[in-house]
Amino acid sequence: MALFRDVVLKSSTVIWNGPAGVFEFDNFSAGTKALLEAVAETTANGNTGIIGGGDSATAAAKWDMEDKVTFVSTGGGVSLELLEGKLHAYGYRPYYSRPLSHFIDLLSR
Repeated sequence: MALFRDVVLKSSTVIWNGPAGVFEFDNFSAGTKALLEAVAETTANGNTGIIGGGDSATAAAKWDMEDKVTFVSTGGGVSLELLEGKLHAYGYRPYYSRPLSHFIDLLSR
């Protein structure tokens, strides 16, 4: 967990999609909670922390940390496709040809 935390804290932008274990059971939730805390800490330090995916969003809600990161989305796979530039068919055409920094700027408003 310390290695993941170090990488997250050194990153200016973190896009987290998917929990690190079966967080629904307390015996297996330490990894997910530690990763969530690291994303929240890097966000508090002025960096961008984006959580994408229903399970990751549920984990953020479980520990009441949705407001500790820049953005939480329940659309994990769709969020990743948006960042890959594959969502022009889903009504995201305005963002399709724009750089990731433009999308992140919109999310942080």
